[in-house]
Amino acid sequence: MDDPSALPERGELRRALGVPDARPFVFATVGGALAREQYVRALVRGLEEAGVAAICSVGTRLGEATIGELNRPPVRVVRFLPDDLQAMRAADALIWHGGHETMLKAVACGIPAVGVPMQFDQESNVRMLERAGAGLRIAGEDGRPERIAEAVGYVLNKSRYRLAAERLAATNRQVGGAPGLMDRIERLAA
Repeated sequence: MDDPSALPERGELRRALGVPDARPFVFATVGGALAREQYVRALVRGLEEAGVAAICSVGTRLGEATIGELNRPPVRVVRFLPDDLQAMRAADALIWHGGHETMLKAVACGIPAVGVPMQFDQESNVRMLERAGAGLRIAGEDGRPERIAEAVGYVLNKSRYRLAAERLAATNRQVGGAPGLMDRIERLAA
């Protein structure tokens, strides 16, 4: 994974992504293979209720007509972003399905996260960020618009989430990011 500190500053990234400066920016990714239409609809409504600008990356499961219908700026729905690390570096918060790679990118960027785990290791990933104080968990079956709006507002407005995320990012840099952490684990295991 690239080092997010090598990316342009947040304002420049927001402009490149077409994100208005007047609102907090949330990057949402639902996992391309997991994007159920009902959840994506609730997610978009929740982000609208939260009053944020957002980009939602939904993968390939939804039809073009559905994506077009849900694409209601300042909440934009796209299949993929060429570089989601740039979106996370520009974001004030993340909503994600709990995937490991996205979690590592959020930690590297120092942004708080709202996790909506759906399967596999996602529950434990979301719980790890929650225990570290850098995130909140919403149960997959509780992906209601009002719950999403509430959780997003909470991580954006409670500075402790941002501070915990920034501490994780600093620790991540000290150990050399994911590769450095893996090297340390392998040395300990040997």
